[in-house]
Amino acid sequence: MAAAVEVIRQEFSQRLSVLEARLETVEAKLVDMESTGIGQSSVDDETLVKELEAVKRMSRDSALQANDNEQYSRRNNLRIKGLKLKKECTTQECTTAVVEFFRTQMHCRVDADNIDTAHLVKPKVISVPDGDQRRSRNGVLEPTVGYWYVSIHEH
Repeated sequence: MAAAVEVIRQEFSQRLSVLEARLETVEAKLVDMESTGIGQSSVDDETLVKELEAVKRMSRDSALQANDNEQYSRRNNLRIKGLKLKKECTTQECTTAVVEFFRTQMHCRVDADNIDTAHLVKPKVISVPDGDQRRSRNGVLEPTVGYWYVSIHEH
């Protein structure tokens, strides 16, 4: 029986030696990873934080641009040509002129609350070589002085 106990003790010692060697190898690798990994990790974290902030800014800018594009899309806008307004017309004066135009000329009721904004849009004019006449891009003569385009934005 003493011989059997000695054999078991030797096998146990061998296995324990193998496990101790593996444990030392793992600990050495862990120490290496901690010493080299922490410096790189902080640099990587800072880089990732900066990239994330940049992506957030781009996302916000894209959302704002999409909102602007939607707000000024043709489907939601009306352009009225030929209203007689002053060159320096306020938004309220433009809105009032548009409401009055719809009431008198179009015979329909439009409340000023239904108009998000109304403002003057100066006509895009190009010169033609055959004199001093100024024409718009589609070739039509511009309205006489005192007539301006009005752009309406619904909400």
